[in-house]
Amino acid sequence: RYPTDMAQRLVAEPDRLAALERYNLVSDAWAAVLAGQSPLADFVNLIRHFGGERDPDVWSSILGPLHLVDRFAPAAAQDGLARLVRDLVRPGFDELGWEPLDGEAERLGSLRGAFVGALGTIGADPEVRAKAAELHEAYLRDRAAVPGDLAAPILHVVARNGGEGEYTTFLNRMRHPETPQEEVRYLLALAEVPHPALLRRTLEMAITEVRTQNAPFLIATALSNEAAGTDAWQFIEEHWEDLRRRFPSKLIPRMLEGITALVDADVAADVHRFLDAHPVPGGDVLINQTRERLDVNVALRQREEPNLPTVFGDPQPL
Repeated sequence: RYPTDMAQRLVAEPDRLAALERYNLVSDAWAAVLAGQSPLADFVNLIRHFGGERDPDVWSSILGPLHLVDRFAPAAAQDGLARLVRDLVRPGFDELGWEPLDGEAERLGSLRGAFVGALGTIGADPEVRAKAAELHEAYLRDRAAVPGDLAAPILHVVARNGGEGEYTTFLNRMRHPETPQEEVRYLLALAEVPHPALLRRTLEMAITEVRTQNAPFLIATALSNEAAGTDAWQFIEEHWEDLRRRFPSKLIPRMLEGITALVDADVAADVHRFLDAHPVPGGDVLINQTRERLDVNVALRQREEPNLPTVFGDPQPL
């Protein structure tokens, strides 16, 4: 944890720090928030200085926490959080553009994808959402129409903002893919569409149609669905014995990794009660680690949710 005056000096000229130092600075600040040693406001004020950042790893340490906070931000904070993301990300994205430039550094492609994903989801950028939908339509006609680094991000954006029409498109593409990678990509996209009834259809497929090596990861993704993740957990409870019989035991802990997104205290308590009563032989260590991360996220929400309308208001001095 950095004292405030030290943090002010460090971020005054971030270009003087190496990329690894900038990554560690942001990661340490977030770790202090998760540990309850620093308020979220300190982290937000710190990352406001990183709008000119161009390292993908540093951006992952910035955007990952914001995706988590977005899961429990109340309506009064949503606009402010989206505005923060746009203010941080849009200048860099406008500089990169949608198309890769001749001779650009290799890692800029992944950075462009991260920018698209952030702007199209938590950033609620209408232009990026519309362009992502347009590019996805082009991709369906010709895979070469979309740069490889953008195929997954634009699908993520379309899925997170999609409905029954998009779901039907994903399902058809999953069943008739051009590559094995595409099959998995569209399979997981089915679990991201934010509609409980559609998610239920997807979960039923996990115990009927989807291959056993993919189905646990589909369910893990469904647990992260912001609109219906709790429904996915209820599905696990209802079908626990079927899932245990169908999936290799080593994949059960991987399936349960998605519970870290269930940041409601009552749901988390139900998760713990159920897993206490239904141990997984050989999976205790990994499952206990996942349960610990769930508790950390729930505690974060309990501490910070009331503060979010203020945190994502007007910028405050660091």
